[in-house]
Amino acid sequence: MKKSTVNILMMAAIVTAVITATTAMAQTTPNWLLPLPQEQTASPGVFSTVLPSASAARVPGASGAGVVTRRSYSDGVYYQRPAGAFYQGIDTNWQGMSHTAVIVRPWCDITWQNKCATTAVTWTIAGQPATADAQGDLTRQYQPMPQGLYSEQLPTITNGNKSYTLGEGTEGWDDSHLSMAMVSDVAEMSVYDQRLIVGTSGDVNLLNFRPLSVYNTKYNFGTMTLTNGTATYYVDGVTQLFERPLGPLWVESVVIPAISYSTDYMPADGELTLTFYDYVYNQEGVPMIREAIDTMTCRASDIVFLGRQQLSATTSVAMLSLVFSTPDKAPLTLIDRFCVTIRGFNKQGVDIGLAGAFVDDVDRSTTTGSSLLLQDAQGNDLQTMYNYGSLIPCIGIRGLYDAIRLETQGGGMTLTAPAEGGVATVDGKTDDTQTVDIYTAVPMNASSATLTTSAYTFEGLPEWLSVAVDESERDYIGGASGNAYGHGLTHLTFTAQPLPEGSSSRQAEIYISGRGTRTTTPIIITQEKGYEKGDINRDGEVNTTDVTVLYNAIFGTDTTTDREICNIDDDTNGDVNTTDVTALYNIIFGTGK
Repeated sequence: MKKSTVNILMMAAIVTAVITATTAMAQTTPNWLLPLPQEQTASPGVFSTVLPSASAARVPGASGAGVVTRRSYSDGVYYQRPAGAFYQGIDTNWQGMSHTAVIVRPWCDITWQNKCATTAVTWTIAGQPATADAQGDLTRQYQPMPQGLYSEQLPTITNGNKSYTLGEGTEGWDDSHLSMAMVSDVAEMSVYDQRLIVGTSGDVNLLNFRPLSVYNTKYNFGTMTLTNGTATYYVDGVTQLFERPLGPLWVESVVIPAISYSTDYMPADGELTLTFYDYVYNQEGVPMIREAIDTMTCRASDIVFLGRQQLSATTSVAMLSLVFSTPDKAPLTLIDRFCVTIRGFNKQGVDIGLAGAFVDDVDRSTTTGSSLLLQDAQGNDLQTMYNYGSLIPCIGIRGLYDAIRLETQGGGMTLTAPAEGGVATVDGKTDDTQTVDIYTAVPMNASSATLTTSAYTFEGLPEWLSVAVDESERDYIGGASGNAYGHGLTHLTFTAQPLPEGSSSRQAEIYISGRGTRTTTPIIITQEKGYEKGDINRDGEVNTTDVTVLYNAIFGTDTTTDREICNIDDDTNGDVNTTDVTALYNIIFGTGK
């Protein structure tokens, strides 16, 4: 599966079609403009405190401009995208998947919730039956696969003679395109279904993608003024809420499609800021912004220019991608619900509008609408927001759901390295004894992954140990059916240097870390010197001191370990007693072996 390339001619067709469509929808007063709510204070110094709920803006299932009602939804046969399983968005070149793709975390339970009025439903995946629970919900785990790490086709729910698959559209959507649940490398994630369908200017099918949302030559999001009675407000930013991720979400950057009517859309020294905040719901169920998590910037030099489209003899628009990042800091890891705020539109010389998307009915309950951030004529922030309801900005979080799965033996992974140096072997493992098997979401070797830095690190790996990474079976395909069962498999071989002179033993406790994830079970590698039989206290000599230690161990006055005691278990029956004392005396005085 590859992204659909959108060339300049294609984008020109989209520009023309969207501006024509949105101009036809124009009214004297925007229909999304809501009265200013009463000022409330959630936290001092936080510019926005009230986020009106999007559910009040449109009743699910209702028809309206820009809203796509998916097949079977109005009949009550459907399921929803699991919260935190974000759609794949578009990249800096406005390239998107030609089908719906939902990004999930590998080896994590993903539940597709039955929204039918009955539990008497059936599920299939690629035509094959799938087992649901008593509520009619379907829970799956997904694994990395070859060829871009795609996983499997999204499930289909059936009730009677009606069926539904997430991603199926209505108006002209080609059902032969697969909808996919996928484990991805670093990809653009969003809360909207970002299918980008292009064609000629006469048959462009936009569905719910509004890349150039304009309103009476103004932007739905971005640089503009609003009026409410005699008052004038200036838009400085927009906020969009995201649900809790499926697991730690590693964020590298944020990509937002945008346009500008100006030829100089931002001064050379200008910048927009994007801030991640956490939020909570108050007793009334209203989301309240709390503390800032991190901030990214987009300077003029970070804006990707994709071309201009001439709308008339005097009007044209620039097609842009805003890329927000933190070049001087480590990437961000998000673990709880968060919101994204973009600010800086109400600055001198800035003329930028963000792309917008209409949230369709199926996603309405898992997606919260967006809100505008307003300023007065003096540039003071207003402690309030306008709520958009079903219209949201196209915010693509370029991130990754990482995961590491360690094949443990008996609750842990322990290895022993020879004292003279060499490959450590796995204790208790009867096959392939020299490798530790792990599974990772993306390749461990940076050379085989599209990551900007090395994929994984070995915490606690000492200088006396080296590790070789073998990913030859990562994407292994075999069997008559050709099914893939490598699923991210990686073999690790640990090699130790010789034990230093005068040292009796050493040990390493190693953890593997990735993008926001870390193994909880350590890999323990022990290297120790071999000891002569009878050297119970391991001082390099066999003498009467060892007899004393053994005697005390037999009669319960010593804490000698079982391993040390077994060093003199002469008859190897696991029972150390006075017979072994006699054997030890024989070793000391040369009458035994």
